[in-house]
Amino acid sequence: MARIYNLSTKLNDADRQVMAGLLVKAGYRVYQSKEILEGRKSNTIYIEFDLPGKENKNE
Repeated sequence: MARIYNLSTKLNDADRQVMAGLLVKAGYRVYQSKEILEGRKSNTIYIEFDLPGKENKNE
């Protein structure tokens, strides 16, 4: 799976929804989530995506 992080916090919720919609339209499975990255105090929101049926070789 690949991730797109919003590290600069310039993407708002509407921007993330549009990006996720475009990925879904292109045939990707899309998940939005958040995590606390090392060295940061607040949550970082990210979009995770992959192609259905594609085996992940990294796991």
